[in-house]
Amino acid sequence: MLSILAIACAALLLFAASSSWASELPTIRLCQDSEDVYPWTLQSRPGLNNILLEIVGKKIGVQFEIVSEPWKRCQENMKLGVVDGMFAISYLKERQEFGVYPMHGTEPDVSKTLMIDGYSLYRRRGDVGVTWDGKMLTTNGPVGAQRGYSIAAQLQNMNANVDSGAYHVDDNLRKLLIGRIAAAALRTSEGDSVLFSNREFSGKIEKLPIPLIEKPYYLMFSKQFVADHGRQTQDIWSMIEQVRNSPEYTVIENSFR
Repeated sequence: MLSILAIACAALLLFAASSSWASELPTIRLCQDSEDVYPWTLQSRPGLNNILLEIVGKKIGVQFEIVSEPWKRCQENMKLGVVDGMFAISYLKERQEFGVYPMHGTEPDVSKTLMIDGYSLYRRRGDVGVTWDGKMLTTNGPVGAQRGYSIAAQLQNMNANVDSGAYHVDDNLRKLLIGRIAAAALRTSEGDSVLFSNREFSGKIEKLPIPLIEKPYYLMFSKQFVADHGRQTQDIWSMIEQVRNSPEYTVIENSFR
């Protein structure tokens, strides 16, 4: 059986394509969040989304140029056509004003997702004033949400007082520790990773067991790009589905666990 190190090294080799290969391919410029979202998008090394897209690009003959920007700026740049697309973005109807999802009729096509992830609620350890039973949210103060993230709208629909002043996961957790917010709603994979790896928070903050939500995330293209390259976008979305369900990608995905 291949070791995790060997699998990880094999994944990284996907990014070592020769310059001649890259120069011959059309380039599609994509934006990802500058905040780490483990294991999907990372700044220090390729995340699973990056690896998946690299495989997709090689299979269909395109090169993805990926830039990292704050999430709101990614959205603005896609709207303006500065980038051709962005990932990984969940579905909100209002976001269709500035981009295009893979669709099946009037709904997003969940078979074309990059991954499934969600949000969980984090509180100071033992704070019984913050509860979530899957239906009813109770807090004794504001709930922190990262600026530009869709969970803020869901929290507002629950009549929560939402504080979206901080962008980074660590900053939201620090606000939680000092009592500026009563809870933090964070992407589950990233919140768990930070609690596990950062001693500043371990033992002081806990995750409530029931997720706030779990949902699919997509590669979204700008309206300008789809208008000019409609067939190509469909080919990319279809290949994302094939690669994500392939044994090749499953081995790589398991190496991150």
